[in-house]
Amino acid sequence: GHVYDAETLEPLVAEVYDPSIDGLESYRKPYKSSASFGSYYRLFTVGNMSITFSAYGYISQSISDIEITEEEATILDVYLEKAPLGPIFGSVIDGNTNQNIEGAEIQILNTPLLPVFTNGDGVYEIDEVAYNSYNIRVSKEGYAPLYIDQNIDENHHILNFVLLPSEAITCEEGEF
Repeated sequence: GHVYDAETLEPLVAEVYDPSIDGLESYRKPYKSSASFGSYYRLFTVGNMSITFSAYGYISQSISDIEITEEEATILDVYLEKAPLGPIFGSVIDGNTNQNIEGAEIQILNTPLLPVFTNGDGVYEIDEVAYNSYNIRVSKEGYAPLYIDQNIDENHHILNFVLLPSEAITCEEGEF
């Protein structure tokens, strides 16, 4: 099948996720549709499948009860709608002193968005984030990194973080 932008009908690079295969405990590189045509080709066992199509900036679409037969190929074209956009902002503070942390890095993982850093007041802002659920990493040297799963929408866009000081111990010191 193919994955398209529902408005422009342009092909999209989207993840084609099957929880019965891709959701296993071992890591699997995400299967994506092609950039040129938005096409994808996956082999499935006979039976009913559920597949989720997702691309940054678009609303994910899950389709259930897709019938896979031995007699013929199952072709499924999908049209993804653009997700609303909005800013996220907030602050990062030290969990022991409640002081603002300058230079903390905030990164929305598995997106094309570049990381941002807090200013002298410990404040950050990321413009035009597509509303969706994300894994966010907040880090600064001398602190334990923080990973959170967060839904971003018009009601959840102010994100304040607390980092705890940490001393990293390495086993790689010495002569090699």
